[in-house]
Amino acid sequence: MLFISGLDSAKEEHATFERFFLQRGLATLTLDGPGQGETWYRMKMRVDFEVTATAAIDWLRGRGDVDGTRVGICGVSLGGYLAPRCAAFKPRLKAVASCGGDTR
Repeated sequence: MLFISGLDSAKEEHATFERFFLQRGLATLTLDGPGQGETWYRMKMRVDFEVTATAAIDWLRGRGDVDGTRVGICGVSLGGYLAPRCAAFKPRLKAVASCGGDTR
């Protein structure tokens, strides 16, 4: 499960969410994308976050300890908007969950 957070969150804050996936036998990859968390000081946020998801999926597919062909994505806060956007543009994502993305 690819896990992405909001604009002002860092990947280290999501151990609680990750635990729920891990208890169900799902591997997790939590990252700070461009303009998020620790990357905020070095890169700008980008709306085409599916570019970031593509890089993460490519990296997972190169690993031997996870099935990179069965990747889902979950996002909280702004990530709750970015996760469905990624899923809309990237058919390699097999599942999507949004938590807290308000599209009003």
